[in-house]
Amino acid sequence: MSNINKIIRKNSSSILLVIIYASLCYPWIFPFSPPIQVGEKAQSWYNLIDSLPDDATVVLGIDTGIAAWLPQDQGAVEATITHVFSKSGKVIIVGFSRDSPQIYRLFEQTYERVLKNKEYGVDYAFLGFIPGDETAIASIASDIRATISTDYEGNPIDSLPILDDVNSAVDWDIYIDVSGSVTTSEAKIRQVNTVYGTLMGTVGAGGQFLEPYYPTQIKGLLYPNPGASAEYEKLLNAPASASARMGILYITGVLLFGVFFVAGIGRLVEQYLSKGGQ
Repeated sequence: MSNINKIIRKNSSSILLVIIYASLCYPWIFPFSPPIQVGEKAQSWYNLIDSLPDDATVVLGIDTGIAAWLPQDQGAVEATITHVFSKSGKVIIVGFSRDSPQIYRLFEQTYERVLKNKEYGVDYAFLGFIPGDETAIASIASDIRATISTDYEGNPIDSLPILDDVNSAVDWDIYIDVSGSVTTSEAKIRQVNTVYGTLMGTVGAGGQFLEPYYPTQIKGLLYPNPGASAEYEKLLNAPASASARMGILYITGVLLFGVFFVAGIGRLVEQYLSKGGQ
């Protein structure tokens, strides 16, 4: 027993690091919903998506940056698409940012589980990057076929079943804006909601700056992330990337508390034994 104690004492730092690294890897391998309270933003977002009709047409505008996508927006979009697909909805993706095509490729790779058993052109499609900022937004909202003739993959627009009977914002059940720019989000509010009255929701780090539009023009506002996204995943009972990130924070807190607690107890025991157990 004394030999084991000597080994532990000699390699205590290495053993602690192994425990920490293994614990931090666990949420990525086995995502779980940590014990967090669901806030108003996550609850209202859940209610918004859940209120959509079955077989809804959801247009998803991905205009955030690469740097914001992975840590902040990925979890929110993943959970939203999971929710939409659970209601047999369809997702049409479009981008007005130069980063949109790169994010779409990440979308394909990281959402493999979500897109499983889903067919491109039937359940989802990417129209591509449409340059022109607010002019491009207005054009797509007015007439998709007058704006582009093919999707990002080069398929003719009229060959995609997902676009049957869908040509303007009037045909959309909701427009979900994922943007890192408040200016871009405000342009979408003007061109999509104000002109056509189309339902809108927004995901992004700039959510606090869009509060004046909520809940009149923007019916859902999901931020801050990944916290709000993890709350949303908890409501869906589908923990994924946002829950994994929050799980890491939760486990880190528990580990730190545990380490300090055990160290404190160990110190007290050492002091007690050094005095001869008196």
